[in-house]
Amino acid sequence: MVDSRLTRALLAIGLGAGCSPQPVTKINDCGQTGPSPGATAQPRPAEEAHANVGSRGGLRDRNGTPLSGGPTSDTPASLRPWIGALASDGTGESGLQARFDSELAAGKDVEVSLDAQLHHALERAFDGVERGAGVVLRIRDGAVLALYSTLPHNTTAGVERRHWATSRPDACGSTAKPFTALAALRAGVADERTKYDCTGRLKIGNAVFSCWGKHGSSDLGRALAISDNIFFFQLARQLKHDDVADAQHAFGLGEPVRLFPEAPAGWVPHQQALEGDGQKLQQQATLTQAIGHGMAVTPLQVARAYAGHAPVRRPISRARRERPSTLWPRA
Repeated sequence: MVDSRLTRALLAIGLGAGCSPQPVTKINDCGQTGPSPGATAQPRPAEEAHANVGSRGGLRDRNGTPLSGGPTSDTPASLRPWIGALASDGTGESGLQARFDSELAAGKDVEVSLDAQLHHALERAFDGVERGAGVVLRIRDGAVLALYSTLPHNTTAGVERRHWATSRPDACGSTAKPFTALAALRAGVADERTKYDCTGRLKIGNAVFSCWGKHGSSDLGRALAISDNIFFFQLARQLKHDDVADAQHAFGLGEPVRLFPEAPAGWVPHQQALEGDGQKLQQQATLTQAIGHGMAVTPLQVARAYAGHAPVRRPISRARRERPSTLWPRA
């Protein structure tokens, strides 16, 4: 049984109270105005600056580990595309090298939220996995700590620019079910006492919707725990298509990430996109989208939705040292 406190919490989130986090720092390329008052770039050590007058500053992860996009770097290979490259004139051409070019060109080191050690661990977690992507966010402010992507079999040079975590939208499956639950709570068509029976299949007209098992009677809490398709199909029958789509968009699914402007936003259709279909097909589309199919989103969008940050304002953020014991600013 879902505790009523959880229902109230879900409603509060779903109604928008927690959908847009307060950014810890404002960054111009996130659409904020005024100077970028984020983390102050750290000056290079005096002896190093003296020995390398006019030299470019370096990027460091949140632990102070140097990050480099060069082929001989100790930085994980799959992380290097995010670090970026330098143009022939020594200016930042891509990635973080381009984003923080002015600070780096002034000889300052810039510390970002990425964690090279954590990224190594994420890479190891994908050993033996042919296709997939992973993202690690810091829940407090949505900063990206690590992100990893395997490459397709027919890889070509430069394909890493199409990182699966940010640029390869696909169906998210059952990870969409909590947002369908929120849509039902918001619409008032379900609460913690709502129950449906799962026999493994649901027939609506000539269409058959299936589940991976036969789960019997489930309330909302159990349906989420066991990923009961039939329960969520039945919920979706009580909802308008836009109820489902609005809940998904409210958490950033199908919404662009501003600091990755080249990355596709995916496709989370509203009712208007289905106007050319008949009523039966529209209902089928609603039920399908309620369990994360008939839509396409990125792993980063799913991660930020679950972290409660919609949208993530600072996917790769700068750290700020306000005092020696504080690496991160308070939210």
